Amino acid sequence: MTGHEKFMAVSQVTPVRNMTQQKKGTEMRSTIAFIVGLSLAFSAVEQAAAEVTVWNGHRYESVYVPNRLDWNSANYAAIARGGYLATITSEEENQIVFSLVDSPEFWTVGGNPFGPWIGGYQPWGSPEPYGNWRWTVTDEPWSYSNWDPGEPSDTEGTENALSFIARSWGARSDKWNDLPGYFVLPGYVVESIPEPSSAVLLGIGAVGLVACAVQKRRRG
Repeated sequence: MTGHEKFMAVSQVTPVRNMTQQKKGTEMRSTIAFIVGLSLAFSAVEQAAAEVTVWNGHRYESVYVPNRLDWNSANYAAIARGGYLATITSEEENQIVFSLVDSPEFWTVGGNPFGPWIGGYQPWGSPEPYGNWRWTVTDEPWSYSNWDPGEPSDTEGTENALSFIARSWGARSDKWNDLPGYFVLPGYVVESIPEPSSAVLLGIGAVGLVACAVQKRRRG
């Protein structure tokens, strides 16, 4: 899936409920929204990749944002990095993603600290608080969840974007929490599927040619 195709898939996602709900528009409107989204994601926002790991053929990258950003901006920023906000469909994957952000800079301070954004969201008009949660871009089934006790709560009536949450005593955890999409957090996690480089493809082709030559020689 190309970056533009990923945007087209995610352009209908609007967890920020105080904004007008996005509707399908023309290609020109989508292109304009894409440009505006990327601008919002990167304007006045310093970003730094903290750690990268590869698991099950997917690449995961934690991104620290000192100035913080909301869910939509994190979503656009993830697409701009060639991926999407991390989708988590198993306990093992959850542990891998959490391990990338188990560091103080990725968490808010005070009260119940919140961790970085991940790719879960709840479409506008869904039954609260559990209805229709899904993963952005991939639209993978919500077959696994790791909610903190009492979550999702939709406490403010606008909580439809997914993040990690710390325990009440401040200890970071791999549990999930629903937050308003306009809330700003100090980071996010990008997931992507690495594409083989041209050098790798050439190498594979060369190996294939050598194998064919060896096979022919044996037959000769």
